[in-house]
Amino acid sequence: MKYKKKSTSTKTARQMRADEFTNVKDIKRYFLYTNDGYVIGYLQVSPLNLDLLPQEERKAKANRLAASFQSDKKDFVYMALFREIDLDGYKNMLKQKYRATDDIGKRHILEEMLLEGTELSVNGENFDHYHYIEIWKKIEGEKKEAEEEVRQRLEEFKQRFFEVGVNCRILHDAEIMKMCNLYGNPVQAPFDTIGDNLLYENIMKILN
Repeated sequence: MKYKKKSTSTKTARQMRADEFTNVKDIKRYFLYTNDGYVIGYLQVSPLNLDLLPQEERKAKANRLAASFQSDKKDFVYMALFREIDLDGYKNMLKQKYRATDDIGKRHILEEMLLEGTELSVNGENFDHYHYIEIWKKIEGEKKEAEEEVRQRLEEFKQRFFEVGVNCRILHDAEIMKMCNLYGNPVQAPFDTIGDNLLYENIMKILN
């Protein structure tokens, strides 16, 4: 990701502050600002199960999306991040429902669901995947000009995906903070809705 830079300082990793290591200066509105003068925006792309589509439709979607990028020669980064899901609560809920019912059919369904949850945990497949596109611009003059160029490209990317039936959205500041936590610690990063509260503890510790 763009905001993790190499340091030319003689400081060791242990001596560096968190903001020096991550290169994050600020996160406001729809942008992340770096210490070395970049403004960055992010688009989250919703997953699409191509296996549910006929082969011809799958090929047509791919070709149409690829063609829409031919005139865009500027850099961008595609990222796939993951977060481990704790299934213990889910499995405990299934066990409680199983004990609370005498219906043979319901018990059979609950047994199958519990076995599936246990298998996911054992096989290490209990992960959510999140897909992002990162777009950036070096601030060389007015900051607003760089912000406008990044925002315009984000809108263009979003439209390209919408035209082939793929939902996506531009991340705002609170969602960028969530993504940064997900990037830094995918096992423990909380990903629940936090509303309008921007005091998102983990990432704010990095920024301060």
